[in-house]
Amino acid sequence: MFRWIGRKYKQIKSIISIIPILFNDHDWDGVYLVYIMLWKLKRMQKFWSNPKNYHIVGGPKIYAQISHTIWELEQYISDSPSPKYKFTDMEPPEHEFNFPRTEQIQKEFERWAKLTEYDYQIKEEFKRNAFERISKKINKWWD
Repeated sequence: MFRWIGRKYKQIKSIISIIPILFNDHDWDGVYLVYIMLWKLKRMQKFWSNPKNYHIVGGPKIYAQISHTIWELEQYISDSPSPKYKFTDMEPPEHEFNFPRTEQIQKEFERWAKLTEYDYQIKEEFKRNAFERISKKINKWWD
């Protein structure tokens, strides 16, 4: 009886913890599934970080894999440039916006566009690596 009450309490607590994520859903938001995956992976990370679960074969290794996957997914959804790479020339150029300097402005715009495209490719690489790891390890993590 008491075990049943404890299990129901944990289930209700789990449902309550995901409600804010469910309310933030937008049909146009492609990152929404990543938020749900992060919620689930963080709960699993908490489970595998408990020393009581180290007796399970590969517990610390699974914890490290999940932690790295969480980090990659967080890098993917972050709005800041990727921390893995330093952009020394990310500061906006200081100049007067004179109309005769349109070539200079065009060159600066192209430079910023290249940096933005490069950062987009890095974030896509984070996403691809994280989901490849999830697809390969999903049976071992949820076992």
